[in-house]
Amino acid sequence: MKWLVLTTFLTVLGGTILIPAVRPFFAFAHPESEGAIYAFMSVNMLGGALCAPFVAYLADKTRKRRALALTLLFTDAILMLLSALVPSLWLALALRTLQGAASVGALSIVMGALGAMVRQKEERRELVMHGGSLGLASAAVVTAIAVGAPLGAVCVKLGPRAALFASAGLSLAAFLVVLFAMPEPDIGSAQKQRLKLSDWREVQIAAMFVAIERFGVGSFVVTFSLYAHTALQKTDARIGMLYSIFLIPFAACSVLAPLLLRHIPREALLLGGGLVYGVCIAAFGQTTGAGLSAVLLLAGIASSIIYAPALCIAAAAVPRELRATAMGLTNAAGTLGMMAGTALGGAFAALLMQAGYERIETYRWVFIVAGACVAIAFIITSAVSSMNSQRVPS
Repeated sequence: MKWLVLTTFLTVLGGTILIPAVRPFFAFAHPESEGAIYAFMSVNMLGGALCAPFVAYLADKTRKRRALALTLLFTDAILMLLSALVPSLWLALALRTLQGAASVGALSIVMGALGAMVRQKEERRELVMHGGSLGLASAAVVTAIAVGAPLGAVCVKLGPRAALFASAGLSLAAFLVVLFAMPEPDIGSAQKQRLKLSDWREVQIAAMFVAIERFGVGSFVVTFSLYAHTALQKTDARIGMLYSIFLIPFAACSVLAPLLLRHIPREALLLGGGLVYGVCIAAFGQTTGAGLSAVLLLAGIASSIIYAPALCIAAAAVPRELRATAMGLTNAAGTLGMMAGTALGGAFAALLMQAGYERIETYRWVFIVAGACVAIAFIITSAVSSMNSQRVPS
């Protein structure tokens, strides 16, 4: 199990290390358009969203989880390296799309294997309440997210391409861990499993919550870097530290967040977290100094209350033999949500600038609209989840 957790950590870290580095990389390698920064982050997620469910299902069906994970991790490393070096922007974006498919696909297989390693006698309710082995997966994910921003800021000091090279190296390290330390998980075959419609509804609802939470991250991750650099006059290293104020409480609280499901109905927990999260995103452009730090910290806590419980709910809805498929669908939804948030932020910013808005004012409006979208989406999804719970008793 520890090798699966380490592989999860390395795979996620390879993506989050780019967060503070993408702006300086494009300023150096592809300075043609600010919109290219949004595109570079979005196409990666598009590739992951399209391929992760298929790859995860293939892993469950064939039981060749280790071989598929090895292939995808090695491919991930090579494509990231090439995307950092090619001179053509369009070729870099094409490579980045394929790299996202490989990265998210590998992550879904590994997390699915972790989710399936719960004791066979473990009740699904216990998996939701305690997190099971997915609690370790969630901890690995959020720890990688927390470490990624400051590590990426360090890489920026070494050079504009350093973070991309480091990302490729992390994927290669994950490949080596799987190659030398991880046996083929013995978690049975999914070929004869038949699920009730209600089971898939549970997975779909959990995936919707993850998608909205990731949409929120995508809507501000690039815009916040541009805003802090332009409006707040922050250096890239300082911007990386600001991201850490959001990410570190996200990591710390995600480990404990599933325990709240013992005492709070899931719809109330996820709706409350979502509303606070949306308000915080809207406030990013309205605060400075200590106020901004406080909002970032609160946003990280609210985000954790959404992500980790939703992950456990998705895994608990299906038998252990199909948890790679469940994780593939959930990761795909999250990736698609983050891509939509990034694309919306870029498109809305471009629209406002064309309409004559000042750059700083534009970024502030992006935060406000994104926060409102997150809050409204959580209200709707919580209502759908509540209706599903009443229809099918847990």
